Amino acid sequence: MTYKLLPKSGIQIHDDFSFQLETISRELPPQEFLKEAIFAAESHHQKYYLQRNHIRLCESLNLRSAEQFADSHLACKLNGYV
Repeated sequence: MTYKLLPKSGIQIHDDFSFQLETISRELPPQEFLKEAIFAAESHHQKYYLQRNHIRLCESLNLRSAEQFADSHLACKLNGYV
């Protein structure tokens, strides 16, 4: 079995083009418009499999409404295991 090295984080400058690319990328403003474009999914899509298949578990955690599912960190972690 052969192993490959993972690429290092950071920008490596090898020539003039990569130098220009690196300087331009530093000058760009942060993408604030992306933060405004993120919406929550519809209520019936929030942790769907957790709500559908594990009703007793959700009731024992007092997760009954869609808002509680959307805001719950525990529901998010449990949804990853389901």
